[in-house]
Amino acid sequence: MPELTPEERQRIYAEEKARLETRRELESEKRKSKLGTIGVWILWVVVGLLALGIFGMMRQQARLDSLTPEQRRVAKTQSCLTVLTSAWDRYEYTDGEKRSAILGAVRNDCGVTVGSAFIEFNILDPNRAQVGTAIDHTSNLGAGVTWRFKASVVTSQGYADSFSLAKATAYR
Repeated sequence: MPELTPEERQRIYAEEKARLETRRELESEKRKSKLGTIGVWILWVVVGLLALGIFGMMRQQARLDSLTPEQRRVAKTQSCLTVLTSAWDRYEYTDGEKRSAILGAVRNDCGVTVGSAFIEFNILDPNRAQVGTAIDHTSNLGAGVTWRFKASVVTSQGYADSFSLAKATAYR
């Protein structure tokens, strides 16, 4: 094989250098193109998730708007309190006045701490007519925690003979 002249060597070197630079530029453009495509897909996913979130909020708001104020209040509450025990407690003050209360225990089975928990009882006379109420309340009742309540009996008339649970409500 004949020897290459310095000019031929220079020309071959320049051609190879140009070919390598062109190849690097093409590979760089491919990487940029791939990154651009991935970026566009990520953008579409984010926009789709935002649209789904906004649509879900609008549906929930539309559902709440269709409810009466009382139904709205109930929708924001949980009935996940478990009444474990309840019993009469009749006691007498030193001045001779007799009082009654309902003592018992309620467990928070909501799975989260509730901001407010209420227990309400209807007070009944011997004819099963409602003559009063008994209510107790606590705040920040932890998940799984048992609350010992004392609901003082208030009657507007008549003799309190028995009681029935009206409701146990938790507000988050």
